[in-house]
Amino acid sequence: MQKKKKALNTASIRWAFRITVFSGVISVVLTLVAAHSMQNVGFIPAVAILMAFVLIGVLFDMFGIAAASASETPFHAMASRRVAGASESLYFVRNADKVCSICSDVVGDACGIVSGTGSAVVVALAVMNFGLGDTFTALVTSGLLVGLTVGGKALAKPVALRHSTKILMFAGRAVYACKRAAGKV
Repeated sequence: MQKKKKALNTASIRWAFRITVFSGVISVVLTLVAAHSMQNVGFIPAVAILMAFVLIGVLFDMFGIAAASASETPFHAMASRRVAGASESLYFVRNADKVCSICSDVVGDACGIVSGTGSAVVVALAVMNFGLGDTFTALVTSGLLVGLTVGGKALAKPVALRHSTKILMFAGRAVYACKRAAGKV
């Protein structure tokens, strides 16, 4: 019994190390994408880019919850009938702990951090373009950003719980299409 506990502990430590490195890389990549895309744009495009990062975070959080709450049974049935994307969806369910961690924690949280950074750009543009006070604008922007993120996730969670099979099949079909386009299927 001791060996099993040690093996689980070692695997957990390895997973934690890998996810730590992966989250750092994802955060850097998303920050570079945000910085590059917001570099020379006006106020409205900057707000749109900022909202896109909030939406990405909410959608990935929803997908992680769907993976964690789904049952394997419908995917077994679909995979036996060779429904496109069913095997990929089954993979998501069988690896729900890792899928949820990557989607909800890594991508979702990284998008939150990047959107926080992006909000500084939006505040600077609002101050420059509209002559608004920087402290007031920063407070309003921060409040709206947090409200949209938390509210979006609050709306997405029940959807993920009720429609986990549909959400995972959508993602499974997307992965299947990518594999097919790459000649891997």
